[in-house]
Amino acid sequence: MEGEVGKTRLAEYKAIRKKVDAKAERLTRKELNMPKGEWWFGSCHTFWKHK
Repeated sequence: MEGEVGKTRLAEYKAIRKKVDAKAERLTRKELNMPKGEWWFGSCHTFWKHK
């Protein structure tokens, strides 16, 4: 039973993480004026700030 609860929590966590990552990426691209599909050296710092 404990394994099933853990799997449910993991699925919830993954769904939340996916939304957070998508929003952080949108904010990063907007802030740095980056075209979609490109990542620039050092842009990860801005991504992490938003995340």
